[in-house]
This record gives sequence, C-alpha cells and structure tokens, in this order.
Amino acid sequence: MRCHRCSEIHERCAGHQKHTGQPCRAHPVRGHERCRMHLGKKASVARAETEAAGALRRALDAADAPPVTDPVTALQELAGRVKYALDAMGERVNQLTEMRYESLGQSTEQLRAEVAVWERLIGRLHPLLVDMTRLGLEERLTRVTEAQGAAIVEVLRAAAEELGMDVADEQVRTVVSRHLRSVPGGKAA
Repeated sequence: MRCHRCSEIHERCAGHQKHTGQPCRAHPVRGHERCRMHLGKKASVARAETEAAGALRRALDAADAPPVTDPVTALQELAGRVKYALDAMGERVNQLTEMRYESLGQSTEQLRAEVAVWERLIGRLHPLLVDMTRLGLEERLTRVTEAQGAAIVEVLRAAAEELGMDVADEQVRTVVSRHLRSVPGGKAA
C-alpha cells in the first residue's frame, strides 16, 4: 500500500526520516507499523501492551486453573468488578476539565484515555447485566433462599416436636421468618 504522504511503499517502518522525508528503514515494533523512534512515547505503551497480552495468554492457557463450579456467583463477582471499575473511571472522567486533547505537533484532536476506558467498561458491563437479567438470577437466588428458610423452619419444627414442645407449624414459621428477616441479607420463608 502506498504512503499517502510520500506516495512510496514502506517496506519496514511506516514513518519518514526527519531530514530527507524518505521512508524510514528501521524495523517496526512487533505488532505495530512504526519503529520505536517513530512510535515515540507510544513505544513503551506498545511494549507494555505486548507484555500484558502475553501474560494474559499465559494465564488463559494455565492447565492448573480451577474450574468454575458456581457460575452464578462467578458471574455476579465479574459484574461487580466491572461495575466497580466503571464507577472508579466515571469519577476520573467527572474530574476532567477537558474531555479531549490535541496531539503535540499534529492538528488532531483525540479523546482522553480515561473517557475511552470508561466507554469500554460500559460496553463490557451492559452485556453482563443483560445476561444476568435473562438468566433470572435474582429470582433463582430468591427461590433458593426461600427453600433454605423453609428447611430451617422444618428443622426447628421437628426439633421442637422431638423435645415435646406443642408448637403449631404456623407459629414456628412466623417466628423463624421474623428472625430470618432480622439477619442482614436474610429473606423470609
């Protein structure tokens, strides 16, 4: 592909030599089309991204990674982490006085990195929440909690009966339900 600036084909770096304007002959940074000199400060960012991608690949390929045995809790934790990160980045975005900046030496205007990260987090949180809603996790957890409460009521009723206490089922259910509601996060049976 021909360069729009010099109309020549760049065999290596897509940048240009400063004094001659000719195509740069240096090798580009892996994964990029420019050499470290033409990437400038972006070169260190590029190296960090490459290292992070490698670490992620190694983590994903780990044979000793434990299986997810409770997908509901794992999904809730993941959504919680993304929501926390979204809120933290939202605070940073709210503190910005300028949402855009101009690149030095160029007449281009770009979004601040904080805004871009915040927008990406929104894009990641939304499908998670949609999936959780479609799965009906809240209703399922409520049914599990209600079943656990009913089991507790039954155990207490059986224990009271075994001890010779004359307790009506409704009375046990009412008292246990009241106590379950007093427990943080507790729901009545």
